[in-house]
Amino acid sequence: MVLPTLPTLKSMHMGWMMAIYGITLILCLTSTGVTTTFAFVSRFENSKIFSKVENPVKRRMAISAFIIILSMTISLVGLTNIIKYGYGYCGYLAIAIVVVPFLTVGVYKNRKA
Repeated sequence: MVLPTLPTLKSMHMGWMMAIYGITLILCLTSTGVTTTFAFVSRFENSKIFSKVENPVKRRMAISAFIIILSMTISLVGLTNIIKYGYGYCGYLAIAIVVVPFLTVGVYKNRKA
């Protein structure tokens, strides 16, 4: 069950609340998508990959289109699978990027100081 709120509302016979929940969920997803796309455009609009596009509006549109297409492609995997596998792999990646350097370089620097 991806969204347990909907079956709960349905079992409580609150159809009107399901409609409000659906509208609120769409608004939340839209605002998240807009802010995430804006953040990616701000981050990557001056990168070397897009430096060939001289018109800044076209460059921003290209980055936005790429981010939206990439997000839509990833969403086809499904929310449950993204959370189940994505968070697990991010944890393993964090061990390699954060924990191991902290235990090696951090201990060395503390002993040196």
